[in-house]
Amino acid sequence: MRLRIAAFLFSFSLLPAHAQTVEPGGGNIENVEVKMHFRTVRGQLNSCELEYLLWFRDHYASQGRPVALRGAIAMMWLKEDQLPAIVYKIRGSEFKGSAFAPFDISHGYLSAAGSNLAGKETVIFKCEGDGACIGYPLDALPLLIDGVYAGFRLTYLRKGSSQDVTAPLRVPLQQAQEFVTCTGQLLDAIQKKLK
Repeated sequence: MRLRIAAFLFSFSLLPAHAQTVEPGGGNIENVEVKMHFRTVRGQLNSCELEYLLWFRDHYASQGRPVALRGAIAMMWLKEDQLPAIVYKIRGSEFKGSAFAPFDISHGYLSAAGSNLAGKETVIFKCEGDGACIGYPLDALPLLIDGVYAGFRLTYLRKGSSQDVTAPLRVPLQQAQEFVTCTGQLLDAIQKKLK
């Protein structure tokens, strides 16, 4: 982990200013990792999850210090007698001194293709340490499909802050196609179980 942090900070310092994407309300977006996971329980598909890691300089809430956002965007089917839900997980940490320190996130929402899910959440709870998990009903699925192809805007509110911070997330084509395939398989399995 220390080697990864050192490599990030070194590469961060070498990037020319024109190579950085500056995001209003956030900072210079530097690096993104996206992984797709087909999650199962007892051999049955129950979740399609895009895991992300995003590094950037946050000029609003962190005075330009490097920030890491880690989390997932998922469609989950946890109970056979209920419809699946859309879940947005987000954790944040900022570089202070010689290490990354986590910060509390009190709220967040997803946006894609000019639409957002602000105010449409069905549940918000603390998860994965200092992060937030925000649940949405299944009718948020079209926004997810738009987001995997057109890109998401990840928005969060730090505890004690008065303004949202937003960072863009682009999903590579392979992971986007895997996510769409997974959601199709999950919807087919749900339809069969609910008949």
